[in-house]
Amino acid sequence: MHIEEDWLRDRDVVPVVLSEGQHQDILNTQIIPVFTGGAVAQKQPVKVLVAGPPGSGKSEVADLIHAALGRRGGAVRIGSITERLVSVWITRWSGV
Repeated sequence: MHIEEDWLRDRDVVPVVLSEGQHQDILNTQIIPVFTGGAVAQKQPVKVLVAGPPGSGKSEVADLIHAALGRRGGAVRIGSITERLVSVWITRWSGV
């Protein structure tokens, strides 16, 4: 085992169950600011969801889209998300 790994082992980790409110607070105060710090506000923001089976080129397409949106004033990229979150986001984005 490497020295870096010695300081923390699975037996030392205590799981913590957070409420939905605590999750939302952490997202809003700690996670989103880190990933959106350089973003420029847009009058009409663009939201893009790239989905597909493994090996279908999602990452390559996402890279191209991210670069294109970055040229119009900044882009925020959120990585992999679960299927449950996808359905929640689609509902929110579409206004359905």
